[in-house]
Amino acid sequence: MGHLEQKTQRLRDLIGQASNSGKIFWSIGENLFSIKKEREYVPSYPSFETYIRKELSINEKKAQGYIEIYHTFKDEDITDLMLISHLRYISKLSTYLRTKLLGSMRKLEEIGSKGNVSQQEEIQFSYDAIKKETIQSSVNSTDKSNPPYIMEDLKSTINIVSRLTKNPEEISQQQFTSILENSIQRRTQIQRLGKIKDKHGEALNSRWFPRLQKLFQYEPINEAGFVALFCTMFHQLQDIKLSFDFDNGKIYFHRIGLVRSAFPDAKIICRSEEKPDEFPELNIEFEFASSRYLSHGHDKDNERCDMIICWIHDFPEKELFTTPLPPILCVKELLDTGKIALH
Repeated sequence: MGHLEQKTQRLRDLIGQASNSGKIFWSIGENLFSIKKEREYVPSYPSFETYIRKELSINEKKAQGYIEIYHTFKDEDITDLMLISHLRYISKLSTYLRTKLLGSMRKLEEIGSKGNVSQQEEIQFSYDAIKKETIQSSVNSTDKSNPPYIMEDLKSTINIVSRLTKNPEEISQQQFTSILENSIQRRTQIQRLGKIKDKHGEALNSRWFPRLQKLFQYEPINEAGFVALFCTMFHQLQDIKLSFDFDNGKIYFHRIGLVRSAFPDAKIICRSEEKPDEFPELNIEFEFASSRYLSHGHDKDNERCDMIICWIHDFPEKELFTTPLPPILCVKELLDTGKIALH
């Protein structure tokens, strides 16, 4: 078997195995580029296009897609769990962001592949650390089409980084990795809630709001359930006049002005503790997870939003963002502590 025949057979095997594997996709590009550059198809075929069509049953556009991935990435950049969909998205980023994101993906896979999870320490980064079970379970999975990160995670990471600073180079590799981890944790947590049998959360318990437990048996697992819970407990917030610091004064919730589908979701009329005759109105956006305020693009909306009220608070530190974000009230924390502590 001649040299070209060997390469051609190798390419057929790789294309047959490729599926969505980024590493195999890169290898196909490497071989195609070599054949094209060295004109190894001559004299058997008059052109590269004729060769790939007859021998590999692919067209020029498909071949160029393989070659572009080969040119954009180094072999060592790509891990076994990276998919071609990941690489295509990452290839469109700036060189700096591409390097950071690839480094974070490699780091998380490396962490997940080490030994017994129960014997590992938690990763401590500048944001909330998450346990390695999330990564470990994905790395150990026999289904390699379900890596520890999906496109939503990669896009969410870049989305947050772009809002943290006007200069991405200010974000360290450690911080970048932590943002990606946080995205994985959030998605995994929400997916887990969505798959719960009978579609409900854990039993609702709050020593501070005992009457609420008589009305709601379980914790919410989506935004609709969360908004229903908050509106139900609102009269209890009225009764106890639980005040919080806002705009250089103390206020407490007085009544709900409106709830709607457009942004922002609601208007809540408050009352000033120091000046009882003043009734400041707050524009409220409800989110099941606070980070969805960003993923929904509300930070770019023209309408004013005075507060995010959420069930799960999973933002990075807000002070890192270049654009000011509204205060965040986490209702789950409120039920646990009996206090309104705005983030």
